[in-house]
Amino acid sequence: MKDSLDASDSAITSVFSIRNNFLLRSDQITMDSTLNDAQKNSAMQLLATQTNEGIKNALGNTAYEHYTDMIRRRMTNRPNGSGQQPLASPNRN
Repeated sequence: MKDSLDASDSAITSVFSIRNNFLLRSDQITMDSTLNDAQKNSAMQLLATQTNEGIKNALGNTAYEHYTDMIRRRMTNRPNGSGQQPLASPNRN
């Protein structure tokens, strides 16, 4: 990914850290029995926005566009090819 995005080691490390935080927090939201479905949906949407903004800040605009295109292509080629927003979809597959 580093070479295809022409990104620094620190930028890639940040992207993976942000992504891992997203995965952890999304699982926590999903498993939180104190939240109703609307609250979970709202929390997931906020988390998705924060995640995408963080990745964009880490990579910069141009690399972020390449990153989202790369993720979209991978998701589209999956057997269930949802094509949803990369890495920050409230309905992860």
